[in-house]
Amino acid sequence: MDQDLIDLLSAWRGAELATSRVEELLSRLRQDEELLRSFVHEIRMLGMLKAVQTVEPRWLSLQEELGWGTDEGRFDDDHEDEIMRRVGGSGFSRSPWPRPRWTGAAVLTALLLALAIFRWTNWRVETADHPPGLSSTLQSKGVGADDALAIVLKLDEVQWEAMSGPGLNEGAVLSSGRFSIRSGHAVLSFLNGVTLTLEGPADIDLVSIDRVYCRRGKLRARVPESAKGFVVVSAGSAVIDLGTEFALNVEADGKSKVRVFEGEAEAGVIGPKGYPRRIQRIEKSKEFELDPGAGRIAEAVSDVEGFATPPKLMAPGLRLDPTYPSAVLRSKPKSYWRFQALVDGGVPNEVVGERPLVVHGPITVSGGSQGDGCAVFKAGQPEQFLSTVGLWRFDSEPGCAVELWFMADQIRHASLFGLRPTTEDLAQASQHRYVHALLLELTAYERYSLNKPASIRFLRRWPLNDNVGTDLFSDKLYIPWRWHHVVAQTNGASMDLYVDGVKSHSAPVEGGPSNLLCELAVGRLTSEPSAPKGSRSFVGRLDELAVYDRPLTSQEIRLHYELAKPELPAE
Repeated sequence: MDQDLIDLLSAWRGAELATSRVEELLSRLRQDEELLRSFVHEIRMLGMLKAVQTVEPRWLSLQEELGWGTDEGRFDDDHEDEIMRRVGGSGFSRSPWPRPRWTGAAVLTALLLALAIFRWTNWRVETADHPPGLSSTLQSKGVGADDALAIVLKLDEVQWEAMSGPGLNEGAVLSSGRFSIRSGHAVLSFLNGVTLTLEGPADIDLVSIDRVYCRRGKLRARVPESAKGFVVVSAGSAVIDLGTEFALNVEADGKSKVRVFEGEAEAGVIGPKGYPRRIQRIEKSKEFELDPGAGRIAEAVSDVEGFATPPKLMAPGLRLDPTYPSAVLRSKPKSYWRFQALVDGGVPNEVVGERPLVVHGPITVSGGSQGDGCAVFKAGQPEQFLSTVGLWRFDSEPGCAVELWFMADQIRHASLFGLRPTTEDLAQASQHRYVHALLLELTAYERYSLNKPASIRFLRRWPLNDNVGTDLFSDKLYIPWRWHHVVAQTNGASMDLYVDGVKSHSAPVEGGPSNLLCELAVGRLTSEPSAPKGSRSFVGRLDELAVYDRPLTSQEIRLHYELAKPELPAE
């Protein structure tokens, strides 16, 4: 190990260093980004070592992980806690060794290291290059999908605090770091599906995919079942979601008030050694005050208006050029559904003589601001989907393509379009009844999945096997309340995924030619009338669905994309 790195870690653990040596280390640290990265990695590992020594928590692994006490002396440790919380990525704050007495050069070293590490870990936001027509879907330069935690969904009259860096745009992708507003409202969509609303003045840190640290402000969290356990931590207290919506007001002195709007939450005040002093389960429509200094949790008088209001978002329209339908028809789709109206419980097919889409459940057709309709899939309705009467033939040669526009209401695991072989074919192949020959879906962060979160997934299984398959994931994240154009296609021995007019990925496909009869389902994993658990029902809007019995050219895909102009979300 580099001797400079050894000395830096020694200083981190409390060793006294000569002033000249401190200056040498700080000079190299400012100039050597690789050393800085190595140092951050090592102290992150030290925090994790402490965490793995604890008993597996329900939620109050906070007792070992947080380290924010309520005694007067706790503020003496803030510089170390700040570094560990920023670097650990999961709220780890206490060193696994006894805390040294910080004096002289060691104090200077810790403070300057904190500034250096903050500079390295804080997000940088700039406008990235993006295709025409997507000015609203900005992605932060330097924040890749692997580092992303959340997306800026909505900003309403926001005034930024200086520590937040440059102002963010709607659609910006955030990694871990500080997010602080002086006034206004901001809505963040986490990659696990959590929607977090902030009302200024508010000052938070995005710590991890399921954890936020709040210094002050009004927060409101809407948490889906798949993300249960989302935690908001403040100085000396914490609130964990048990499903599905709660609000928290944190004052600058550490006192806070919490209210549950749906489901349940659990709140606790944290003692001097990081252990919970009191725990309170909070049910729907109940409010409690948390006073960490006094170690007290008390029921409060109801004041619904005193909390952050839920976001008010209206679906933007998808404005199509008048020539869009004819451009699609020139590409000779096998079927094409425009969702202009429902006729006899179905969506008419624009290709003469081909089958309509049959509506199951409360799906409706809604007109956009320019008179263009779209299918609306409602929340809390897992039985809704679209299908056709009869089977579809799935051929790998010369190939096939699925083209559509969609807008999701939130980040969630949801099926857009699937072709599933018949029960007889699956039985002959000894496979599960939900194996798909072709599947196009949306992903979200899930603890037990290797899928890339908040992306568009294109899956092909051939030969039929529920243990293996070929996956493509979009490079860019899909953004809730934004329209996205997708083409997923097979082309002989390869498969391609296009998002917003640009090829995202290609992959070779193994196996011989396929010639299967399949059931078609739109908006749900299966077309069976009774929705199974985990049916991955889609919530949002879908439009201009076309299926081809050949792959499209890149020029056709780009043309179709450029003939539409997605509108921005509105209040």
